[in-house]
Amino acid sequence: MLNMWMPVIAAYNYLNDLLVKLLGWSLRDGWWTGQPDGFERCAHRQRVLMGVIDPNTTWTSLDTYALRHVSYEDPVAAVLEDDRVSLMGLTTEKAYFAVVPRGTDVYDIRGTFVTRVQFANARELITMSLPNFVKLSKELDGKSKAKILLLSNTSRCGSTLLTAMLEGLDHTVCMSEPDFLTHISILGNSLSVPVEHVLRAGFVLQCKPLCERTVELFVVKTRGFSVGLVPSVAKACPHVRHAYQFRNPRGTIMSNCGLLSVSRWKSVLPAMADHMTVDGSNHVSDIHDLTEKVLENLTPVGLNSAFWALNVLCFKESRDLLKIDVLPVSYEELLKDPEELIRKLVAHCGHQHSGSMDKCLEAMSRDSQENSVLSQEKLKKSKRLEKFTEEEELVINSNFEKLGLPPLEFYLQTFKGTTPAT
Repeated sequence: MLNMWMPVIAAYNYLNDLLVKLLGWSLRDGWWTGQPDGFERCAHRQRVLMGVIDPNTTWTSLDTYALRHVSYEDPVAAVLEDDRVSLMGLTTEKAYFAVVPRGTDVYDIRGTFVTRVQFANARELITMSLPNFVKLSKELDGKSKAKILLLSNTSRCGSTLLTAMLEGLDHTVCMSEPDFLTHISILGNSLSVPVEHVLRAGFVLQCKPLCERTVELFVVKTRGFSVGLVPSVAKACPHVRHAYQFRNPRGTIMSNCGLLSVSRWKSVLPAMADHMTVDGSNHVSDIHDLTEKVLENLTPVGLNSAFWALNVLCFKESRDLLKIDVLPVSYEELLKDPEELIRKLVAHCGHQHSGSMDKCLEAMSRDSQENSVLSQEKLKKSKRLEKFTEEEELVINSNFEKLGLPPLEFYLQTFKGTTPAT
């Protein structure tokens, strides 16, 4: 159903591009000559007529919206002073914000992924150029005292559950997989502004002070492949604290084998491998060789074990080579003693929590992804791998060994011996 609307939106946007060329005016942009050059009215408010999320990517894009011009406004009043407005995503040239009805909490973790809540509720979008986006973020210099925890992860490791649990902490806002980080991971150096400038602005504006509630801690959980941003975030945003969630690789690889098609992995693995390669890595040639080897012999286990190995190597080299203080936390640890793990995270980011852990623990009694395609109900209907064959275990251990990681049975060795930065 979604795919049938994409040609309609593409035709609408093509028509608007044509009208701009012919008349200097369009439904989407208004009069071309009326567009302001400066910062003072750079916030372009547009009404959402129609929008879809491309099922092939699962993240938002301005190209899949049909928008109607409303006005050009002061960005401080339009974005910073309105709690209904939240950062949604980026293109190579622009940033865009969702405007939702009053009373809608886009960060309510029961909506699972923040972008999905923004997409479902946005009545308008506000767009601006990336240079103005960076300039707007500087309006908040020194005004936000909230701490930020970036939760990177391997995917399929309980990170959505942990994020839901952390929402129970005092004065805490949690967001799962905001698209601004997904887009930076994908677009990288094709952005019209340096990545580190966009990252700094993104964290400032995604975690802006709210007018109607006190926030002392923002928890930002990424998609699995965005672990590649950890070194850049550490450099651009030294105030951001880092944690990394993982799980026994058997569980993660088996789960992903039932969810991600080989054809999709084939198209994205080389780019993901490049993104997750740490500058100065001791395994650049190994990463290249592993990627080529896996693509030559396409199997779900081979692809997903290679992704796990690349992801974990990125964490390991960020911690050991770049000396970034990344706290590793496991799914098994979360299940065994959730209160102790949460206390460890609270201490790691310097947050104060004086209440009980009851609100945090409530999240364990519900499906943390109940409103998504990854809900337990939907996963029960999917075909899932239950056990590896001996041949598949050999493939997994070979992929791990290629990147200097221990075999399946000894995977925990990778997460020991952390050397925090001083």
